[in-house]
Amino acid sequence: MQSKILAYQNNSHGHNLAWLAFLLSLGIAVIETILPNFAKKILGNEVLVGYFYATLSLVMLAGNLLLCFILERISKIRFFYFSSILLALSSLAFIFIVSPFSFISIQYLRTIIFAFVFLSLGLMVRDFTPKEQLGRAEGARFVFSNIGWFIGPILAGVLAKTYGNNSVFLFSAGIFFLLILFFLHQHFFEEKQFLSSQCDFQSHHFLHNFSDFFQSHKRKLSYLVGFGLGMWWVVVYVYFPLFIINRGLDETAVGIFLAGVTIPLLLFEKFAGRIADQYGINHPLIFGFSLLGVAGISAFFINDQTYLVLLFFILASIGAAFIEPLQEMYFFQATDEKEENRLFGIFYTSNSLAKFIMPLLASSIILFFKFEYIFFVIGILMLMIAFLLHIFRPMELEKIINGEL
Repeated sequence: MQSKILAYQNNSHGHNLAWLAFLLSLGIAVIETILPNFAKKILGNEVLVGYFYATLSLVMLAGNLLLCFILERISKIRFFYFSSILLALSSLAFIFIVSPFSFISIQYLRTIIFAFVFLSLGLMVRDFTPKEQLGRAEGARFVFSNIGWFIGPILAGVLAKTYGNNSVFLFSAGIFFLLILFFLHQHFFEEKQFLSSQCDFQSHHFLHNFSDFFQSHKRKLSYLVGFGLGMWWVVVYVYFPLFIINRGLDETAVGIFLAGVTIPLLLFEKFAGRIADQYGINHPLIFGFSLLGVAGISAFFINDQTYLVLLFFILASIGAAFIEPLQEMYFFQATDEKEENRLFGIFYTSNSLAKFIMPLLASSIILFFKFEYIFFVIGILMLMIAFLLHIFRPMELEKIINGEL
């Protein structure tokens, strides 16, 4: 049986882990804000940036697949701690980049470490939270995480414009070291090995895990949801910074835009959760993907109005707010508790797959068409996912208010 994980402090509502999510997101967000244009300077053009981001997804995919295998042998707590240290050191290493090879090597390392830290935190939230409070704990984690993604881009834009990119890398490393100190202060520990012997026998058979995952119709739909939202975020966080700079604006404008994208997430994610509790998960998901689709297509037709395009994508985050907080909960509802740890990494490959396919698709679009056709294509893809979710009718969430979650 899965062992229970204990904490020195009462963490039943997941608030301490939510603070960890805030610090992790803040440290990641400041670098991600400047990374696309930094990569363009190193690699030369937008097409190569897209292909580079596609390869990053393969690295993250490897991290997702290796996670359960590693956690059979290393405590989640210890694993999170050492991975956070490596994340801080790799952020500092950006200061010493002198060639495309050094940039690619460091970013590959950061990507796989980030995958480890992010997935470990997701499992920790699940295990430190009583089952009846999981919805609230997940909600708190996403809210705190989005606050980090709101503050981070603004800070990154100001720091990059005023002091240069190295100041952003130093700030990010400082945030990760603060995360480590906060984590140590909580005194998290495990009683015994996390995974059961049955999981230990099977979890390293990646193809077997993939096959098991897609035996479930509900898990297929949860995978589609993660894949679709992942493609959308690639456009927002990789190609919109390039779009903004190409239109003659600066890094501060990039930071303000990415911060603005986060505001609807902060305002509407809890509301989306209540809608899902009351009416089921089907309605918020279809609404969310439909809104993303309409925004993408509309932005294509008004692409000559730069500020209006930015406003459309900021408002489109209302749609993302109706999708993002339901992803993991959807997976957990579709999966037996004894299977969660073995299949959790497989679930997160949906995000890696999206980050592989969308940059390849977008870079190919740039090669043959104008940059703005990316908006049209992503809009069509979002509407297609909304249609598929309507046709196949995803599962209804059990009611949190009735204590069934």
